Amino acid sequence: MQQRFRRALQVPIAAVGTVFLGLTMARAQQPPTPRALPQGTKSAEQPVSLSSANRLFDSQMYPEALAAYLKIYPSQRNSFEVNRRIGWIYLNAERGKIRQAIPYLRRAHQLNPGDAGVLHDLAQSTAWAGLYDESLPLYEQWLRQVPPSATEPMLEYARTLGWAGHTADSI
Repeated sequence: MQQRFRRALQVPIAAVGTVFLGLTMARAQQPPTPRALPQGTKSAEQPVSLSSANRLFDSQMYPEALAAYLKIYPSQRNSFEVNRRIGWIYLNAERGKIRQAIPYLRRAHQLNPGDAGVLHDLAQSTAWAGLYDESLPLYEQWLRQVPPSATEPMLEYARTLGWAGHTADSI
């Protein structure tokens, strides 16, 4: 009985989903309508610079800062700070985008392997993304850089060991 009821619902729901998807796709394929500016005014889009992106980040305007950093990234791909900040925004300010932080944090770590903050963020992002085989060695490396009296790093490492299924090692 339940299977017949489910099948009866699948057709109308699928049809509604198809129509909705079709409308969404049609809307997404339309180019944005340009807005005419009054004569004598400059374009509303300002050129983005590293300093303006940094100001946005420092003002905690993270979505705007991310957009600015991504816009200048082609010319700043070898910048430790730009990679670190993009990774940090994806890790901390952009919900559901943890995996997007990883390549930027990897690059920042390559550019400055001695930075304990980036190493921690990379270990954390890989753990939260479920990449434990990559995360555990990063945590171990980070633990060698922090003072032995620091308890939070050990707790994070133990928590990640537990998530990875190494419960006996995490105790």
